[in-house]
Amino acid sequence: MRITNQIRRNQMLVDLERLQTDLYKAQTVLSSGREVERSSDDPIRAQRAMVLRSSLAQRGQYLENLRTGMSRLSFAESILMSIDDLLAEARADAIKVSNDPSIPAEKEAVAQSINGLLEELLSNANSRQDGAYLFGGFNTQEPPYVAIRDEETGDITQIVGNSTHMGGKIMITAADDLSVQINMNGNEMFQTGLPGDEGDMFQALIDMRDALRIENNEEAIALLENSIGLIDNSLSKIHTGMTDLGGRYNRLLSIEQSHLDMEIREEEDLGEAEDGELAEWITRFQLQTVALQQAMAVGTQVLNSSIINFMR
Repeated sequence: MRITNQIRRNQMLVDLERLQTDLYKAQTVLSSGREVERSSDDPIRAQRAMVLRSSLAQRGQYLENLRTGMSRLSFAESILMSIDDLLAEARADAIKVSNDPSIPAEKEAVAQSINGLLEELLSNANSRQDGAYLFGGFNTQEPPYVAIRDEETGDITQIVGNSTHMGGKIMITAADDLSVQINMNGNEMFQTGLPGDEGDMFQALIDMRDALRIENNEEAIALLENSIGLIDNSLSKIHTGMTDLGGRYNRLLSIEQSHLDMEIREEEDLGEAEDGELAEWITRFQLQTVALQQAMAVGTQVLNSSIINFMR
């Protein structure tokens, strides 16, 4: 078959287009660092990259959930530590007065101190983090406890729960098919029964304060000893609560570390699925540049030759 000049020109244009496409691909890989950007580049690697990106996005959400949970648990634990300190202070003051309750001025000073600790306990029970109340269960927008006060003195006479969702458990998704509770409810800690019952931590301080204001020393001592026993029960609950919160925090910390380890592996796998070998693509780019330059030089000669033959 006779190879005409037209066939040569057409083949030359096809070759130039192919070389330009290869060079563009090399330039794209070198500029982006990715060898696979579209599924058409390499369907198998593209599918692998898509799965890895989806997994990394989900893992990122788990990590965000875990950090939210750990922040909440850590803050709640710090509140319980503060309550532990104030209950221990109230207990120590009550024991001191019960050993010598004969000085009215001293009794009233301690009663005032206990009253201040009661106000502090209420404030701690109504603690908020980022605008959300910690101990009210599902109801995070209203204070979980409300004080009933004496109209004349303003002193607290009783504290009642303000939430119908006090037992709500706030959960986070920490991993596939794994949820963890990140809150502690007030009915597990401050009032384990009805207001005024033995499980009422607030009432223990109210009784202690009021006992210090009773003139009959024998009656005062009896009530103080009873309130000290209630404070001991409250301290036991606080210690159990701190242990529980600390255990959940450590569990989330361990899960977070597992996610971080897997995140590193998946990012490495994603790099292998998408990224090109830089040295290899630099060599390709150099060879393709030379090949295109040579092809263009040859193409110029073919075109010149065709023009000369046409003029003849």
